[in-house]
Amino acid sequence: MRKLVKFMLAVLLIFGWNAAAFAETYTYQLAKVQFTVPNDFKKSQSGDALTIATPDRGLSMVFDSVAGEDLATAVKVLNERAAQMVGNLKFKNPPRNVTINGLAGQTLTGTGVLKNIPVVVNYTALKTPAGRVLLVISLVNAKAAETEAPVLKKILSSIKAA
Repeated sequence: MRKLVKFMLAVLLIFGWNAAAFAETYTYQLAKVQFTVPNDFKKSQSGDALTIATPDRGLSMVFDSVAGEDLATAVKVLNERAAQMVGNLKFKNPPRNVTINGLAGQTLTGTGVLKNIPVVVNYTALKTPAGRVLLVISLVNAKAAETEAPVLKKILSSIKAA
């Protein structure tokens, strides 16, 4: 029994314990970027937009893009799109500048309500090699925010030029 436990621990250490370690790389051709998506996530495509979500929908992310490189305009587009999904949308602070794997952009975090469930909302807008701005709207069930934050961070930090 001890040998089995040691073997299983060794396997977990080698291959990683979290689901994000078992991920596929998704290439978003229109924006010429790629990112990793955990294998257990549900995925659906609608036009150019890709939606991914945990099996329990505690974390959902929508990836889309707009032409041009104006981040202020992109954040306005994010506001409009998120307002269609999320009620009572509030942000305490203005967008802050970020760079993810060489892609410059802005991010903004706030709160809202989706289907009577409190959610944490994150917008990320990144300039891409295709002369477009990648838009990412992330929605996390507020009760699961602490648990889902590392997964969200891992996906966002995986975004890079394709």
